[in-house]
Amino acid sequence: MSSAALGPWLFFLFNLPGTRASERVKVWRRLKKFGAIQLKTSAYVLPDEPTHYEGRFQDIQAIDYFQCSRGEDVQRLIQKADALESPAKKSELSKRLQTTDYRGKVWLTRTRPEIDRVGSAWLIRRFIDPEAKFIFGDAPAAHSKAIPYDMLDVEFSHHGDFCTFETLIDRFGIRDRAVQRLAEFIHDADLEDDKFHRVEGFGVERIFKGWAKKGLTDQEILSKGFECFEGLYAEFKRS
Repeated sequence: MSSAALGPWLFFLFNLPGTRASERVKVWRRLKKFGAIQLKTSAYVLPDEPTHYEGRFQDIQAIDYFQCSRGEDVQRLIQKADALESPAKKSELSKRLQTTDYRGKVWLTRTRPEIDRVGSAWLIRRFIDPEAKFIFGDAPAAHSKAIPYDMLDVEFSHHGDFCTFETLIDRFGIRDRAVQRLAEFIHDADLEDDKFHRVEGFGVERIFKGWAKKGLTDQEILSKGFECFEGLYAEFKRS
């Protein structure tokens, strides 16, 4: 075999009690399904390819009874990749919305808000719905009267190359240079693609993570985050 045909491999090492034969057979069948090659009794290898990562993620998600927020982040990245191959109809995502139709609403997002969710909430309160109320949860169906945002398979979320903050700007036609500057560093911190070469957002993101680790409630993080974004907005308006 030529050296060009060789590539990185994934190694799986596991340990199960010898008395649990059924569990061993179950693991063996799963690994065989993925095309893994057995080296030893509990050691397997398979090519390091993207399809295997997606398959291992789907297996984990199937038993994730606590609905880990990171799992939803991964699912959105997969959907974003799919959208690059099959972009959604422009008529569905480019229609301008009127802020007057979104006044006095309850807005729902995931728990433990970070830079995109906090920034989007600030944007909603500042430019779309001054009387907006925010609640937190993982299942939009459980809050049928609330408007979900920055969640999986909802209107106001990541679409194409946009983070949720950018989607809201686009859908409501917000034209403000200071808001656009905020969008750039939120995008880079949230998507980590260095699109705008803005590093400021990473510091803001660490602050929100720190507040969560200190035990602040979701509402407290949102309240402090509003003050943070209001200060940043005022600074960008002057510069």
